[in-house]
Amino acid sequence: MRTTIALAVAALATIALATTSAAAAPGPAESPQVEAWYTPLDPTMRPIGPRRPATPLGATAAERLDGPGRTTQGGRRLQSASGCAAVDVSRIGRSSIVRSVVYKWHQVKGWCWSAGKVTRVDISTYPSDVDPNWRYRGQLPGSGGYYAWNGAGSGHWSLRQGSFENCILKYGCIGSEYPWVKVWVHGDGTYAYETGT
Repeated sequence: MRTTIALAVAALATIALATTSAAAAPGPAESPQVEAWYTPLDPTMRPIGPRRPATPLGATAAERLDGPGRTTQGGRRLQSASGCAAVDVSRIGRSSIVRSVVYKWHQVKGWCWSAGKVTRVDISTYPSDVDPNWRYRGQLPGSGGYYAWNGAGSGHWSLRQGSFENCILKYGCIGSEYPWVKVWVHGDGTYAYETGT
């Protein structure tokens, strides 16, 4: 009996260590709490290219608001006269013990730009990868709007927030989290994002 218990504990420890190691080694386009994807779109907002990892621009809040010349992706400017694209940014909720994923809260933002202005914006949200012990309770009121990034109408920002509860059948709901995703898009095709809880 003791041998069986010891083997079970060792197996759980191995699983926890493997899960933690995997969570601690994110790819270049993600962190343990954030995942983001970029997709080029046509003017009708349909995908025209492959979805690929989105690289965070690393701009400070002031740089996101102050205009072009400061935001880069991978050391190069993302600048074009016109186009359309979408970014799917998710905040990843993780368990406090083994750091496994318990939910992802996504904001998907598609936008078109032309002559330095953001000409179209489509925003949606969705939850994914929700653990059986967690419940998605809906979206909280969001905010956002156009701002002068490099002239009137050259930038658009949006904030979307979700509500999740950790509910265990025998004990009821024991905790809540409110993940948020904020995305800035610009009239030259650049973008930036931030997430939190």
